[in-house]
Amino acid sequence: MSCQVGTTRTAKSTVDEGQGTMKLNLKQADTEIQPQWQPILGYPCQPEFEPSTWVQLWQQPNPYSHDEALLLCQLSEDEWVAWIPDHGETVLYRYQFFRR
Repeated sequence: MSCQVGTTRTAKSTVDEGQGTMKLNLKQADTEIQPQWQPILGYPCQPEFEPSTWVQLWQQPNPYSHDEALLLCQLSEDEWVAWIPDHGETVLYRYQFFRR
C-alpha cells in the first residue's frame, strides 16, 4: 500500500473589529504537528523486487561467480534468498544488489 504523510496544524485567528475580517496569525499558531498516514487510493504500491527477478550485484561473492543473481524469495524487508550462477544459493542483503 502506498502511503503519504499528512500533517495537521492548528492556528489561532483574530477578528479585526474595524473591518469585520478574520486574520490568521501564524506566529501564534499552535505548532503541534500530528503525523497521519493516509493511503493514496488508486495507486497500488509495487514491490521494489519480486521473486524470479534478475538483479545486478555490487560485488561478486567470489572471483569466478557471475555479477548477477536470481532472487528466489524474500526473507525479511532487507534480505533475499538468491541464486548466483557459479556460486549457488546465498542470502543477499538489499544493499548488495540493484535493478539491472
